[in-house]
Amino acid sequence: MMGKRLTSHGDANLRIFQGSRVTVRRFDRLIVPSSIEGQAHRPKPTRWTDHASQSIGILALGTMLTACVMPRAAEGPVHTYLLNPEKGTWAAQPSGNKHEPQEVLLLSMPQAEAGYDTPRMVYLTRAHEVAYYATNQWAETPARMIGTLLVQALEKSGLWRVVVPIPGSVRGDYRLDTQELVLQQEFLQHPSQVRVGFRLQLVELRGQVVVGTRRFEAVENAPTDDAYGGVLSANRAVASLLDQVTTWLTSCMGEGSQGRC
Repeated sequence: MMGKRLTSHGDANLRIFQGSRVTVRRFDRLIVPSSIEGQAHRPKPTRWTDHASQSIGILALGTMLTACVMPRAAEGPVHTYLLNPEKGTWAAQPSGNKHEPQEVLLLSMPQAEAGYDTPRMVYLTRAHEVAYYATNQWAETPARMIGTLLVQALEKSGLWRVVVPIPGSVRGDYRLDTQELVLQQEFLQHPSQVRVGFRLQLVELRGQVVVGTRRFEAVENAPTDDAYGGVLSANRAVASLLDQVTTWLTSCMGEGSQGRC
């Protein structure tokens, strides 16, 4: 029976009618079966979404194939080596010097050939093609390490009062330039060989006169055809070069040389 609403107490769930009491329940959330809900909220497929799904699938497949084909990065620890040859005649104290040297020698930083001014260890498997070991390297560039060894050898030679690396603020009487430095392991024969070489130029600074120029080179067989075998033979080659350099500079600065060598 239709009744007249008498009051409303602010509760939307309860309304009082004349002659009857009717309770109206409010649902805070509409519960929909999952099967219907999925159909209700699933977007309809379109031509664009179908094309995007296909593109993503092709891209994923291409990535998987690339990962299988591309070479993996070299694994394993990196080995780092030094040029510190055993003390030979180049490190021996001079004997029988008649006069105490007064000249100062400036030693410029050795300059390496292109491709060699790096701590990476260079090797060749065919002529004119430079390659580098992946997990073996020098502690510093060969040019810097050989420069340090030249300072030590020339200080021991007794030919100069002091040997000063450039750059520096000390004024010198002579300057020794080292250029065209190479250090490489060659797998062009068996056993492999290590070749170390550079060009030296001695300049008298007062008159800006080139006293002498010479190319030095040493080749040593490697005991094993690997990076460590190359390190051992490189140290022997550098020791031989230091002996050659000391002998040559002694002839340049010795009595009777007349400032030429």
